[in-house]
Amino acid sequence: MNRKPTGWLPAIVFALALAAVLALAACGGGEGGEELSPTPADETAGVEPEDLDAMMLQAEDLPQGFSYDITSDLRPVAGLSEPQQRMAGRHLRSLLEESLQAEGKTVCIVSDLELYASAEDAAARLAEEWQTIEAMAAGLPAEQGIPEKLDLPAIGDEADGFFLSAPRVSFCGWEAVQAEVVSLTFRKDRLLADIRTYTLGQGASTDQAIELARKLLARIEAGLGEQ
Repeated sequence: MNRKPTGWLPAIVFALALAAVLALAACGGGEGGEELSPTPADETAGVEPEDLDAMMLQAEDLPQGFSYDITSDLRPVAGLSEPQQRMAGRHLRSLLEESLQAEGKTVCIVSDLELYASAEDAAARLAEEWQTIEAMAAGLPAEQGIPEKLDLPAIGDEADGFFLSAPRVSFCGWEAVQAEVVSLTFRKDRLLADIRTYTLGQGASTDQAIELARKLLARIEAGLGEQ
């Protein structure tokens, strides 16, 4: 499914998504007390920072012609407080080789994977991020438009995202270029994962971001199965 241009945000494009805070039920105790459903098991309870490398997208998961460059450096996002409960993260930046770059093609794929102290911390972080986007968008002139929320399938515990058409956006080494951005974020217990695709000019597709997110979730679930 392809998205048409609807608006833009100046300067910084956030890879953030709306998510509800997951309320975990507690087990009841004591004789005669009300019986409650048990707390769902946290599949990521045993994940350590060093496990994130294998859970990231791998070179073979990327489209043909894209580079592979993963680091542990996660840059702070303007307007957001530093997440105190984030334990570790990984950052992937992948560029389409220069000879294949053309308007209407995805030229950059960015993916982050973050590990939080608890599922509640991860969900609360998502909520804070989306609130910041909404606050910034509300302050823009109406003619500039706002990020358009995407209708996404179920991915992980919760998923959301947006489409953005920006006449001037800086990303992946480009400065002030016209591009379309698809941003998709999902949560798996204590893990936050996102995919962002940048397409020069027009022609961005949410299908590509969804496919990459599903591959990323499969990597995460495979890593959890190996613990």
